[in-house]
Amino acid sequence: MRVEEQKTETPGIVWLGHSSDIRKMAIRESERLELNQDALFRRVEASEYTPEMRSVYGSADNYKIKGKIIDMSAGGMKLAITQKLEDPLKNGEILLFHLSGASLRENMAAIVLATIPSGKQLNVHLQFRDSNALMRIKLLQFLHRYKKQQVAA
Repeated sequence: MRVEEQKTETPGIVWLGHSSDIRKMAIRESERLELNQDALFRRVEASEYTPEMRSVYGSADNYKIKGKIIDMSAGGMKLAITQKLEDPLKNGEILLFHLSGASLRENMAAIVLATIPSGKQLNVHLQFRDSNALMRIKLLQFLHRYKKQQVAA
């Protein structure tokens, strides 16, 4: 809809026209914040993944992928990996990691949506998986605290 004409003599009368240019709007549930935080990740094939794996930290040897969380929202994040991987990451694989500072007892799980080479690093776009309401609240609190710290600095 668009306003075609509005009469000033009689308040409240507006002629509307129908627009043929209709576009879908994407509305974010939460804001995306730049983090630049280092983290270790454990790679799991999608077929082998179970939600119970989030509660098991496992040995440090299992977390072999070193990455930097570039930005994050309540729904996902972008990760930069500079190390050479033996096997390239594939869409649909799961990465487990612990987000320090988020007061979470469990690891977080994220599914690989896209991998984009950029110079000497690999940008990985991830969507969080199997997050319950409590995990989502704690993640939103973490992002809010981080944003307040950035504004104060």
